[in-house]
Amino acid sequence: MNNNRSNASISLQVFCVYTIVVGIILMTIPHVGLGFVNIKMGDETWARLTGLLAFSLGIIALLSAKNQVHIVIQYSIWLRYFSCFFIFTMALIGKFELPMLIFGAIDGAGATWTLIALKIDKSAK
Repeated sequence: MNNNRSNASISLQVFCVYTIVVGIILMTIPHVGLGFVNIKMGDETWARLTGLLAFSLGIIALLSAKNQVHIVIQYSIWLRYFSCFFIFTMALIGKFELPMLIFGAIDGAGATWTLIALKIDKSAK
């Protein structure tokens, strides 16, 4: 493992911590996490399962970022932009409540940070 972390690796690590925290909240107190974005709770099963997926993917991406697995860092950018696009589209057509846009904005901002950091890393070489 390289101890000299790249800027892109650091930006993805920060995003992963956010993803892990959201996952933990949805797994343990889904009514709080869902209430924050105005989603009405019915059965907690899907919220908790989504939390488990967010937590698990966050851990995998965090380990990839810490070990500077470049392909994961690179593709995380496009996946987060897709997530942003999907969330904004669902809000636009009325399938998601407007507070969900917070998650889309975080995904888009995180992707942009990693993209810029990746370009800075490349120019420093």
